[in-house]
Amino acid sequence: MLSGLVLAAAILVFGFAAVTRSGDRHNGPLRTNSTTTLEFGLNPDETASWGVDLPANPTDSDITFVSAELVDPVGLSILGVLMNGANMGGIVNAYGYPPAGVEVFPVEGSMLPARGMIQVIVGVQLPEGKAEGTIAGVRVTYIAAGQTYEILLPYSLRIVPKAE
Repeated sequence: MLSGLVLAAAILVFGFAAVTRSGDRHNGPLRTNSTTTLEFGLNPDETASWGVDLPANPTDSDITFVSAELVDPVGLSILGVLMNGANMGGIVNAYGYPPAGVEVFPVEGSMLPARGMIQVIVGVQLPEGKAEGTIAGVRVTYIAAGQTYEILLPYSLRIVPKAE
């Protein structure tokens, strides 16, 4: 009985330490203060790129990205998610994926330098038979000062049929 209580207490202490060590994953240095929705027309045979600016790095240290996940994509074929340094020719939207003339690189391991800027580039296509498609936001996981954080970017995309 006593050994069972000791084991239970040890599990609780270890669990509490793990939770407090990980901290609040949503309270990192990257912060957003706006929401936006971008809408543009696309034919089913076309591809497009959507550029999502991340907040500037306010720290004196580099930030490393782990992942960028789309929130509630509906009615779109997702062609990929990449990164682009905003000082490398950032985009809002462009036809083609990846966009012509824009340097892109994988999300995982990408670095955001101190006081720098970076973009997530999402490739989309409106599948045959779909009238429109949406993405509700982008959730980005990153590491700053040895801690892992997430930021939900409240930027949404709406693709509609291209006006003729």
